[in-house]
Amino acid sequence: MSTLATTGSAHVAAERIRRPAGKMARDTVAPWLGGDTGMRIRLGHTVAATAERRLDVHEHLYLEGQKQSHVYLVLEGVAGLYKLLPDGRRQIVQVHHAGDIIGMPDIALNHAALNLHSITDVVLCPFPKQHLDKIFTTSPRLIALLFTISLRDQVIFMEKLRSIGRMSARERVAYFLLDIAHRLRMTNSGMGSTFRLPMTQTEIGDATALTSVTISKTMMQLQLDKLIDRRDGNITLCDEEELALMCDYVDRYHDMDTAWFPAS
Repeated sequence: MSTLATTGSAHVAAERIRRPAGKMARDTVAPWLGGDTGMRIRLGHTVAATAERRLDVHEHLYLEGQKQSHVYLVLEGVAGLYKLLPDGRRQIVQVHHAGDIIGMPDIALNHAALNLHSITDVVLCPFPKQHLDKIFTTSPRLIALLFTISLRDQVIFMEKLRSIGRMSARERVAYFLLDIAHRLRMTNSGMGSTFRLPMTQTEIGDATALTSVTISKTMMQLQLDKLIDRRDGNITLCDEEELALMCDYVDRYHDMDTAWFPAS
C-alpha cells in the first residue's frame, strides 16, 4: 500500500460554484428511481438551488476530523474515501462513481470519519444535512430509497471486507474488478464486459490491501490466463463467470428490494 503525508498537509479544494445541479442530479440517479417520475421531480426540487462542486484530479473535498455538514451526489467522475494509518499507509475504503451518494454514514456524526479525494476530475452535488428534514417530511419514497441504498451498501461493504480479509491476491483483484463492473452497469445498462478503470496500480492496491507490485503481477497473470484483457486504460472481463466462481462474487447492486416503499 502507498505511503502518504499526514492529512494536515493534504490540499482541500477551494469552493467552486457552477450551475444549479437539479436536472443533472435527476439524470444521474435515474437508474435508481426506475420509472418513478414523481420521485425524480421531488429530487430535482430538493436540489434545485444547490450549486455543483468541482474537484480536479487528486484534490481533497474534506479530511478526517473536519466538520461535516453535507452529503454529496456524484454527478461525474470517480472519487475515493480513504483512511490513513499512523505511519502514513492508506486504505481506500470505497470507490464512488456517478450516481453514488457520499457521506451517508457521516449523517450520524458531527465530524468526517474518512478523507474524500478525487481519483479523476469530479463534479458533485452537495446537499446540507440540515435540509434532510424536508425529505423526511415531504418525500417518504425518496427517503426510503436513500435508506435502502445505504443498507445495500452496508451489505456490499461486508462482502468487500470478506474479500480483503480472507481471499488471495488473485481472488481480491477478481472481486474488485467484478464489483466495479456491476456497479457501473447500474447507471449504464448498455455496458458490456469492457469498462474504463482510471485508477493507478497503487490506488488499486490501496483498495485491495495489496502492494502495487502484487497488483501488477496479478493483473498480468489474469491476462495470461485469458480471464481479463487490459488495453489503453480499459479492462475487459473475458470470462466473467469464471472470475465470479473464483471469488464467490454475488451481484448485490441489482438485488435491491423497492416493493415495500411507501406509496407517496
